[in-house]
Amino acid sequence: MSGTRALIAERNEEIFQLYNNGKSFEELERKFHLSIDSIRKVINKMRSNQS
Repeated sequence: MSGTRALIAERNEEIFQLYNNGKSFEELERKFHLSIDSIRKVINKMRSNQS
């Protein structure tokens, strides 16, 4: 895994944890400078990886 992929994986884990701790999509959008659609994709992917 390259450095960039590792950073994205860490970011996605943080997004997922913050969402699980009650942060809204809008709060995550502002914090990570991603669209709400991108935030949703990250969360859905992380959920499916846990199954």
